[in-house]
Amino acid sequence: MKRIVILGVTILLVACTQSEQCTNGVDDDNDGTIDCFDSDCATHESCLPRCGDGVPNTVEEQCDGLDLGGESCVSQGFYSGQLSCDAECRLVTTMCQGGCGDGILNGGEECDLSHLNGATCASLGYSWGELECDESCHYDTSQCGACGDGLFNGANEECDVQNGAEQFGDALCDDVGKPHGELQCTETCSIEYSACHAFAAIDTANSFSCAIDDTSRLWCWGENSSLNIVTSGEGYSPLDASGAWVQIVTHGGNICGVKADGSLWCWGNNYNDQMGTGGNSSTTPVLVSYNWSKVVVNLRHGCGLRQSGTLYCWGENAFGQLGDGTGEDRETPTVVADFSSWRDVDVAGFNSCGVTAGNGLWCWGSNVFNIPDVPFYGKGQIPGQWEAITLGSGHLCGLTPAGALLCLGANASGQLGDGTTARSDVPLPVEGTWQMVRAGDSHTCAIKDDGALWCWGANGYGQLGNGTTENSALPVQVAGEWVNVGLGPEGTCGVKSDGSAWCWGRNDFGQIGDGTTSSSSVPVKTR
Repeated sequence: MKRIVILGVTILLVACTQSEQCTNGVDDDNDGTIDCFDSDCATHESCLPRCGDGVPNTVEEQCDGLDLGGESCVSQGFYSGQLSCDAECRLVTTMCQGGCGDGILNGGEECDLSHLNGATCASLGYSWGELECDESCHYDTSQCGACGDGLFNGANEECDVQNGAEQFGDALCDDVGKPHGELQCTETCSIEYSACHAFAAIDTANSFSCAIDDTSRLWCWGENSSLNIVTSGEGYSPLDASGAWVQIVTHGGNICGVKADGSLWCWGNNYNDQMGTGGNSSTTPVLVSYNWSKVVVNLRHGCGLRQSGTLYCWGENAFGQLGDGTGEDRETPTVVADFSSWRDVDVAGFNSCGVTAGNGLWCWGSNVFNIPDVPFYGKGQIPGQWEAITLGSGHLCGLTPAGALLCLGANASGQLGDGTTARSDVPLPVEGTWQMVRAGDSHTCAIKDDGALWCWGANGYGQLGNGTTENSALPVQVAGEWVNVGLGPEGTCGVKSDGSAWCWGRNDFGQIGDGTTSSSSVPVKTR
């Protein structure tokens, strides 16, 4: 019997999965997604974002097909129309109408490019300038201007003011030769110079200073309650703008001055009848009388020259300093005896000195200059020919008719200018030809014929003006060209040839006039 054996054969069937083709529109891998929507096609070049796929999906595409990315003609700055997308996926605005920057004036626009709708700076209420149109089609008035807008336009106005703030460009009072004062801006934006001024004469005391300007107004600064001067270093202010003053003198708590009409006025303390008014102290000017040409005053008495040349004095008279031959005080001016005509006078302490019409120099009072053989309550003569004099607390300086300068008396600080500190009871010359001299307590200043100012003597507060605080027994020059000088006890003020006023030395009451209370050893221009 034949036996047949059948061996079992195991057949393994391996299923092959087909990949997605990405571009045939068939779900080749039977995973439920077709072409580019299948993850197998994520990196296929036909499935990468591109213009034309209907979706603005790259930064380069503004739109794609009908998808405008939410944009419209209005969002593109136009007023109406149909926005579209071109083949390069860029927005097309050719069918949009109206917009800022098209040069056509559309609703809601004030202007468009050069189209200003007939408007000008003037039609908008300005005075000058060129109207422009800004990027948002509104008027740009930044180049327009008007008087009072507070914006200075040098091509169309001299000045401008708004809310009290004035602008003058580079204009100064100096432009009209007046170095002091403040410019003013008119309603038509032109500069008014009437508040500018120059100074002509000046004097200073221990706590204040005063000066006369080129229109004869009187200005004072510093502090003295007896004189109603309370600027406390904040510059200066007019005491009597309508005064027409021609000469002024300051001392301690007093001011006296002569006006153009020859009237003599004094104010301040009158404890020793130094005002000559016969009344009480006054913080405002009090009329003494008329027909005067010069006045001098100190703490205890005063003297003045009449226009006729007669000399009068008033006040305390304990040492015969009034020159009337008595020791009686005088509330009002009394004539100085012995001479009928005088050309100059000055007072200091208990002494008075005067120059007669014949150029003789006589002094009376306590005889601080040690003149020999002076009778009690009488006068003593200092030899020489004299034209003008000035008295310090213990020294005297004066000019001769030829312009020579002589000094005598106390000299502990070098105030005689002879290079020593030795007292001299005879006049000593100070080299040069001079036109003016003034004495402080212990220092002296004088102006030469060429306008050069020289000072010498005490210098504890820098009153010599040479940048130091060391005394000098020889003259030291103060820079500049000068026409007038006035001295106080420890301070000096002067007027330069340009009319500017300068002060230096002691300043604890603001008497320098620079807005501070700091002393200065060099000239400082007053405000």
